[in-house]
Amino acid sequence: MKRTIPLLITAFGGIVLVIAFFIPAFESWGEEASIWFDILAAIAFILGGGNLFKVHLKTISDRKKGWGFSAVTLTAFLLMLIFGLFKFGSLPSPSTEFYGQSLVEFPLDWMPEYDSPGVLRPSEIRPAFPASIRRQLRIADGKIYFRGWASGTYAEALDSLDDQLAWRCSCERLGEVAQPPVELRGKVSHLPDHNKLAFRGVMSPADEQALRALFNNQPDALKAIDRLALATRRKTTIAVTPPASFQIPEGLTSAVEVTPSSIAVTGPVSTDQRDELARAACHYPLAKPLSEPARAAFVAELEQQGTPLTTVQKQALDRYFNGLWQMDLFIQVLAGTGAPEPGRKTSCELLEEQQQGVVELVRETPATGTLEPMTDEQRALLKSFEQTPEMTAEDLLTRLKAAHLSGPRTAAVESFLKQIPTIGERNKALCVELLKAGALSKPQRDWLLKDARSQYAWRLAVGDLFVKAHTVVYPWSGDYSEGGTPFDWVFTWVLQPLMTTTFALLAFYVASAAFRAFRAKNLEATLLLVTALIILFRATMFAGAVQVPLPGGTVVGMDRIYAFVMSVFNTAGNRAIMIGIALGIASTSLKVLLGIDRSYLGSDD
Repeated sequence: MKRTIPLLITAFGGIVLVIAFFIPAFESWGEEASIWFDILAAIAFILGGGNLFKVHLKTISDRKKGWGFSAVTLTAFLLMLIFGLFKFGSLPSPSTEFYGQSLVEFPLDWMPEYDSPGVLRPSEIRPAFPASIRRQLRIADGKIYFRGWASGTYAEALDSLDDQLAWRCSCERLGEVAQPPVELRGKVSHLPDHNKLAFRGVMSPADEQALRALFNNQPDALKAIDRLALATRRKTTIAVTPPASFQIPEGLTSAVEVTPSSIAVTGPVSTDQRDELARAACHYPLAKPLSEPARAAFVAELEQQGTPLTTVQKQALDRYFNGLWQMDLFIQVLAGTGAPEPGRKTSCELLEEQQQGVVELVRETPATGTLEPMTDEQRALLKSFEQTPEMTAEDLLTRLKAAHLSGPRTAAVESFLKQIPTIGERNKALCVELLKAGALSKPQRDWLLKDARSQYAWRLAVGDLFVKAHTVVYPWSGDYSEGGTPFDWVFTWVLQPLMTTTFALLAFYVASAAFRAFRAKNLEATLLLVTALIILFRATMFAGAVQVPLPGGTVVGMDRIYAFVMSVFNTAGNRAIMIGIALGIASTSLKVLLGIDRSYLGSDD
């Protein structure tokens, strides 16, 4: 029986996967079989690890020959297992953490239930409820009942259950009803999969009162809201000296406090707020295009720090500065931004048209309005930002809003400003380009990198504040192999050197085997020897200088000969090998599925 069951599982799983691959209607069978395969593979890994532990422990206890190697193997196995499972030193994964939000335990049963009239088609001809909303959705007495707040994802999941307009209209109405109060929208959310209530930013007394009003009759929920309010008002302080001209960015003045020796933040910090603090234009000016006199002055000041730039370095400097952004090109793009777009009718509007007898229902509505041209004042403001070094990004946005720049164009300008490098970032990139073209003295490198180093130190401090202000939700969600972890240290400084040593020893074996194999005893061996010499010589430093004359006076380099060998002879050989492998896989798979080959069961019968 212990051999029959694995044989049946193997045969059944393989046949299901073959059917699912060739017949699209059974594709879901293959997905289910793959899940079970993963489960069985995980169990096999556990059994394999236990067997390794048992075998090597017995070797050590019996003091058999080579028991010291068994001890090293077990020690390495336990170290990697512990570091990999418990993820010591690895940071939580950004995709599973809720940065900028405070969370508190809040079961789904505490959430209010909303309803809307709606009838689904019979269950035998509609899909099952999606797993994402199964706990929140119930249908009874001609109504849809939904517990919690419906986000866009849940609205789409509801909508996918039935394509009838009446149902989709009911889902739209439910989505409008199943929402938090207007004053809390965008701030509070419930995460049913995590059973948590989340609040973004700092909860004001008015926000707390509005949230408590929803759960007046639930003492446990009110206590959770109290804990959530305290979490959003937690103050985090780090010791750091802010830049001399630092000013708190607009929108963060109520949450951020700065002293000459520290910076403090109230509540959690979102990734956008972190980036805004780290790269505020008020203390790290943006790099603007330099005029010819300004560029000459920049080069002169750079050369005063050390040796004059070479001709090649000056060419690299000009190429870099010429490749920076230009406002004229951005203005052309901005002029086409904000064009009216077609609208979309809701399902309720389409249902109303259907009830009125409209035969052809069209969801999209034509675009209305025209694209307003940019004014001369707006163009002049954008040009003045490029030409005025002391004008900051905040000044530009304030003046553009006063000049009545449209919302989409203002958003495009804000996105454009975020992509412009700061002066420190520009000088750092320029330093790299100049070093590629020649040498720079240490004072020159320090002068170019001064602002970048200051900005990097400030960015590290803001990152430290960002991490400390966040309450970790899933501490084990990070990558076990993240750089700097004990697992990564063992892999980098123990395993890789051992692997390198092993391959270095193999090189001597390969050399001796090649000497024996490449004796030109016949035509085939001669072809193998010539091909091997071409491939090996191509990797040396002398390959570029070798030219091979061909009949007719043509001369070709080693690169072309190498490319010809790899693209013609090597490709042909690889295809033959792959065809043979495919036939071997097919025949072996059939033998395994039919139970003819039972070697994986530990038997050759």
